[in-house]
Amino acid sequence: MMTELNEEFGLSLDTNPDLNRQSDPGTAHSAGRTVVVGASHMRRTAELLIASGCTVTDLSAPGWTPSKENLKEISDYLAVNRLGGGIV
Repeated sequence: MMTELNEEFGLSLDTNPDLNRQSDPGTAHSAGRTVVVGASHMRRTAELLIASGCTVTDLSAPGWTPSKENLKEISDYLAVNRLGGGIV
């Protein structure tokens, strides 16, 4: 699916993302940043991540959909703000 999204929307998403939901004590509160993109469910996810001590940039918005325009806007924002080099 990630390959198709990359091809369809001209993105550079990781085609092999780590979907592990187990917390690794060595990295649970690292200096890394989590960028959250999506609609209301992702806003709630961001709130939970923040409450657990993660550093989060919440770019979610109610009703957000992964359209070509929205993905381009997010990608540009990430590149300008150095939050992933333009990778969503």
